Amino acid sequence: MSSAFEVRVFGDLTVRCDGEPVALTQSRKTRALLAYLAVQQKQQRREWLCEMFWDVPDDPRGALRWSLSKLRQILNADGETRLAADRNVVQLKPGSIWLDYDLIRGLSADAVGSLSTERLEAIAAAFAGPFLSDLYLPRCQAFEAWRVYCSNETEILHLKALRALIDRLGDEPERALPHLHTLQSLLPDNDLADEITCINERARVAVTARPITAGTTAGPGSRPSAEPLAPEPARDLTLPPSTRTSSGKQQIRYVNARDGTRIAYAISGSGPAIVRASHWMSHLDFDWESPVWGHWIDGLSSGFTLVRYDGRLNGLSDTVCQDVSFDAFVDDLECVVEAVGLDRFVLLGISQGCALSVEYTIRHPEKVAGLLIWGGYVRGWRARGNAAEIVRREAISALMRRGWGQDDPLFRQMFTNLFIPGANRVQMDWFNELQRRTLTPENAMRLSYVFADIDISRSLERLHVPTLVLHANGDLVAPFSEGLALARSITGARFVELDSANHILLAEEPAFGNFILEASAFANEALQAQTVVAVDPRTRRQATILCADFQYADPVMESLPPDVALERVDPFLTQATALVRDNGGTVLTISETELVASFGAPEPLEGHAALACRTALAVRELVLRHGDWMTGVRAALDTGIVIVGPTRDRALEVRGGPVSVAHTLSQALGRELVVATARTRAAAGGFVSMEVLAAPLLSEYPRNQRLFEVSEIRRGRSRWQLRADTQLSPFVGREMQLQILNKAWHDVFDGEGQTVFVVGDPGLGKSRVTHEFVGAIPHDDAENLEVGALETDLRSGFVVIRKLLQTLFGVGDTEAPPIAIEKVLAAQSAQGFDERLLDPIMAVMELPVQDPNWAIISGQERSRRMQEAAVGLLLFLGRRKPVVLLVEDLHWIDSESEGVLVRLAQALPTVRCLLILTCRPEYDRSAFAAAGPSEIRLPAFNTTEAASLLDYLVGRDPELERLRGAVSDACKGNALFLEETVRALAETGKLEGQPGRYRPSGEVDEIVVSASIQTIVDARFELLDKDAKRVAEVASIFGGEIPVLLLRRMTALPSLRFDAALQNLKKADLLVELQVFPEAFVRFKHVLIRAAVSGRIVSSALVELHRAALAELKAYYADRLEEHSERLARHAQQAHLWDEAVGYLLISARKAIRRSAHTTALEQLDLGVLLLRKNEIADADEQEIEFQLARGVALMAARGWGAAEVLAAFERAEELCGKIGDQARLFTALRGRAQYYMLSGKPAAAQELACRWAGMVKDDSDPGLAIETEHMFWTNNFFLGETAAAQNHAERAIGLYDPDRDHYLTYKYSGHDPGVCCRCFAGLSAWLAGEPDKARLRCEDAIGLAGRFEHPLSMALAYWGTSYLHMFAGAPEAALRAAESELQIAEKFQLPLLVGQAAFQVGWGQFRLGERASGLRGMEEAISAIRRTGAEMGLPYLIGLYAEALGESGRLDSARKSVEAALELGRYNGTYFQLAEVLRIEACIREKSGGGPDEIEKMLHKAANVATLQRSAIGQLRIAVELARCLRRRGDVDTARELIAPHGELIGKLDDSQDGRAAREFF
Repeated sequence: MSSAFEVRVFGDLTVRCDGEPVALTQSRKTRALLAYLAVQQKQQRREWLCEMFWDVPDDPRGALRWSLSKLRQILNADGETRLAADRNVVQLKPGSIWLDYDLIRGLSADAVGSLSTERLEAIAAAFAGPFLSDLYLPRCQAFEAWRVYCSNETEILHLKALRALIDRLGDEPERALPHLHTLQSLLPDNDLADEITCINERARVAVTARPITAGTTAGPGSRPSAEPLAPEPARDLTLPPSTRTSSGKQQIRYVNARDGTRIAYAISGSGPAIVRASHWMSHLDFDWESPVWGHWIDGLSSGFTLVRYDGRLNGLSDTVCQDVSFDAFVDDLECVVEAVGLDRFVLLGISQGCALSVEYTIRHPEKVAGLLIWGGYVRGWRARGNAAEIVRREAISALMRRGWGQDDPLFRQMFTNLFIPGANRVQMDWFNELQRRTLTPENAMRLSYVFADIDISRSLERLHVPTLVLHANGDLVAPFSEGLALARSITGARFVELDSANHILLAEEPAFGNFILEASAFANEALQAQTVVAVDPRTRRQATILCADFQYADPVMESLPPDVALERVDPFLTQATALVRDNGGTVLTISETELVASFGAPEPLEGHAALACRTALAVRELVLRHGDWMTGVRAALDTGIVIVGPTRDRALEVRGGPVSVAHTLSQALGRELVVATARTRAAAGGFVSMEVLAAPLLSEYPRNQRLFEVSEIRRGRSRWQLRADTQLSPFVGREMQLQILNKAWHDVFDGEGQTVFVVGDPGLGKSRVTHEFVGAIPHDDAENLEVGALETDLRSGFVVIRKLLQTLFGVGDTEAPPIAIEKVLAAQSAQGFDERLLDPIMAVMELPVQDPNWAIISGQERSRRMQEAAVGLLLFLGRRKPVVLLVEDLHWIDSESEGVLVRLAQALPTVRCLLILTCRPEYDRSAFAAAGPSEIRLPAFNTTEAASLLDYLVGRDPELERLRGAVSDACKGNALFLEETVRALAETGKLEGQPGRYRPSGEVDEIVVSASIQTIVDARFELLDKDAKRVAEVASIFGGEIPVLLLRRMTALPSLRFDAALQNLKKADLLVELQVFPEAFVRFKHVLIRAAVSGRIVSSALVELHRAALAELKAYYADRLEEHSERLARHAQQAHLWDEAVGYLLISARKAIRRSAHTTALEQLDLGVLLLRKNEIADADEQEIEFQLARGVALMAARGWGAAEVLAAFERAEELCGKIGDQARLFTALRGRAQYYMLSGKPAAAQELACRWAGMVKDDSDPGLAIETEHMFWTNNFFLGETAAAQNHAERAIGLYDPDRDHYLTYKYSGHDPGVCCRCFAGLSAWLAGEPDKARLRCEDAIGLAGRFEHPLSMALAYWGTSYLHMFAGAPEAALRAAESELQIAEKFQLPLLVGQAAFQVGWGQFRLGERASGLRGMEEAISAIRRTGAEMGLPYLIGLYAEALGESGRLDSARKSVEAALELGRYNGTYFQLAEVLRIEACIREKSGGGPDEIEKMLHKAANVATLQRSAIGQLRIAVELARCLRRRGDVDTARELIAPHGELIGKLDDSQDGRAAREFF
């Protein structure tokens, strides 16, 4: 039986199970982990948890596993999986525990005062102390930051709740007094003594005056208990088991209505949305399991996303609220729709929910695609005016007061007969319990009377949406006549009469089935089967957070009157706010003591970290200027992912880890500093100088969490100059672009000025190309001037030109005005430019102007003169000496500076000046058109150039080949993306070593978007309009090509708006068109851009998007789902639809096996097994059998038949077959296990299984089973040395096999075609039996059959058999040709066992053809490779051949050891394949080592006996030849001939083979 768990985080962490305290582990980190998971509710990535709690060099994942194991022992002890974890994520399932934090979840401080008194008292009673007061973990920086943040937030809510209670309970002093005492203890500095005395006296008087009644226990010191928000257990009622599963398939969430009432809503199913308006008596949890409502939820969740909610006073929503007006109920519906984020849906009104639905539809016709009404009315029972009905209802009301929620048979029978007269006992009990759980008697009465008087019948004429009205003809709650009248009053409404007496249709009655059919058809038609995806307004962003604590001179400030103090502080805060805004930031909060600002969110900012640091230092300077009353500032910065979303008042808020970390850091600083985390330092790059912060300055933080003191902003005229100090990658490619620039420079040198635009996407290397060019020009040949725009330059005028002039005159940013003026005057004097240019130039440089009339000139005129002066000065320089002026990043240039450059470009042809301008494609260059500029478009690197850069970044380690391919694929030749992606892989531990010499460290599942790339994409993304953003976000969840029709449907934009948005995305170079006819397809230009756009979407919205995508793809590919199973599997997994994901993964894996993509198949199969084991999936064991059987087949190819993983897969399948009693698939598991035993050198075990299998299937008529039975025997017998038996089994299989019928066996049992295999083994056995012609025919047939199927493994096997046949025949050239074909296939399709076999055969052929050294080395390496696959069958023979080659090479000692090892291995495994040949080789090696004639003959006779026993005619002949040679050496030629004579017939068949020639020597 499931236990009830209660977790409390207010005070010390405590856990109770069924009311009893649970002893927790002593590990504080484990307890902290539990608290964090409980409060956060969402899935947490293992990497994040490791970083949060165990960011240490040893084994953080091991520590996390240990902690999770301890928590599982507590939380999952009763068999219910509350704590779920897989290899990626961990989650404490929502709703599986009662948590005190839920009392205040989502509650803002401003909303506390509007809560009901009961809710406030529950909150007050829940606080036993500060948030997690016993879990201070100073070495876990991220956790501590989170804990402090939550502690601060909850403390504020607690104080607000206490104050609200005290004020509200003024007339009940005995209830107010405990809260006042608590408030005083929390705020000891606030003197509440007088208030306590006053209320204490009033409480005493009130208690004294109150009459004493029995049962009164409350007194002045009593405290109200917290009202549990979790459902109460049934009282004295044992409910029958429900046919429904747990509530894990619905998501219950909460939203605050406009008056603060908390409304609970639930989401289930997937597809187009149906929203069910609230009705009388609902309870989201209880209805989910109820036989009264459960089938409704199932039916409406099938193919649809069903949204239900408990109305106020009902179920899980607040049961105490003041406003129960009709408008309040409509407002609740509006809030739920808004919270879910629905744009268009079908609205279902049941009973009293009909009136709510009608009113909502009239208010929001654009959202309601169709109105569906069941048993509804728009006039309440009193408003209908039927006297008899009124009398009956009043009587029911009287009974309700006495019998509501009680086990009163009379009331229950009356009430049940009214709503579900057809109910059975089980349904009656559930309905009775629904009364108890849903409404209190008082609330039931209130609601009954509220809806008695409603009448919105006159509003029906304003209803103009498709409407379907259904009504039961025997309904006693809502008269049939009301439903009929309702349909007649709505224009175009359709009415359906259902035959039932039940107000709530029951599952077993036909009327319910008809209702679901009608409702589903109507909803699909109304929505036009269009999946409208909810738009989640929240986004994820990369941002830097600045938190600054202001320090004041307390004696000075305390001595000032409050108004005077404010007069000092307010201007300071205004100036600080201006500093934030000038640097592109957003002030989140600002007060007398603290400033919190965000850079990069909500407004995108590519250089957010550097600009945040610049702001921090500027704020510090501002504080120093007020040193008479301020002592300093303690500022902290952190960078990372934040969530940007709207608040209830539509303003944007920024939340997330960096906010908490920066806040905690600033508070923990012991003195005035500006500090940054390592993340901020990395993001700021070369723009900011920082020094490692000494550990003692921040003792509360762990030493391994490095912090840095921000010292200064590094000055540069452009972003490139600031980056160039770091180590640069080698310059790659761009020869053509350099040639164009060189041509322009030669034209300039000849007196013709040029303007050249260098245009390219971010990261393509615009700065690198231009600086490589400019850097190659000798300084003596030209005046080189370089400057660039920054993101913040758009906020003021002449910024870029000012930096240009400062460069020209050698003036620093912080130069004192007198010194700067002196430098300008000196330059004028030296160069001799017109003095009239001085004043405007001084104005551009923001220096004092000498002309007294300058101030009275209009602003427009001043701007004109400043532009002309700047242009005139630059033209003057160009006439004196060639000038190269490089201005970068014009997409950020201010308009005044742009105006100067436009005028300059137009005048350039007259002077020797090369103006090089860089910009992104979106920059509007039309203003320069009159100047006729050249334009260089930078393309992405081609494959060769990208590979060259990767050589430098990563290195050429062969193990990196796959990763290099993935990186190259993702980055599509973008240099910056390549550099940043490699850096991110190194930082996350996926690469280890040094740049250019990296080694892989673990698997890389996908290329992760680095923070810098995410920032670039964010900035570009924010330039798009709302529709384009919507289309891009929906498109981002798809991998590869995206059908435009599907994208159009999912975005639900009007056609013209969608087309415009798609066009904008193409112009922005985010999407590219793949195909227009017959179907249009697009894809993202870069995988990383797609990932970055997807990375902006919050997790919950991603899940919904994937659900919608899955529904649309299934409709789009309805006739070819299998063809697109990989895509469907991905979306199902991301949508957390585990059943569908598993099904599509299995289909995809089987497809991959058929096309010999075994590694891909294993990835899909392993993922499927993981999902089956980690999630609640129906028939998981049965499905896992299919996965394990398929894994076994894929592993045979990908690892080799003898790999241990093959055995593990089939053993697991066998175990599961036994568990569920699946005899049919047990055969397949046994067959797979037998195949493993055969190849791994365990023939006895294989033979036992083969016999067992044969016995099981002997009476089966399935030819496939008969073939596979023979298959087991021909393979096993062959390697046992029983070649005659092997040939018999193989020949029988040839007779049974039909290629059209039986090729499917390839993918079911052993990964290769049995028809090919039996021909190979029949051919090899025939050769050994002395039938060479038949042997050749069988092997040729094998190659032909394999070629027909074009199945790689079968084809490689056919070449394997053919190569062996030629090796038997002593034909090295033919053996080598077949082996090379085998090797080519095996390497291409990654078949390791056959790679090893082919490599040995190649080595043998090379050796026999005279390439002895390479041949020997190849054979040696191949034997090791074969052993690595676990295969040992046939290995003794190969080792024997290797020993023979060693002996012939004169390495007799090694040869002897090798042949002994071969014989020992054969004896150990019991495998005697070619044993006679190995014994012959042993005798030959012994003879070369000096063995005597008698000894050699004895060894050869032993070999001959084995050949005879094995019925190997070729073996007998070969050994006879060796014995004859021994006799001939003795001079006994006649006896030698007599020894060969019996083999005459075979010798004749062998033609000119090696064995034939050797035998003919004696005739």
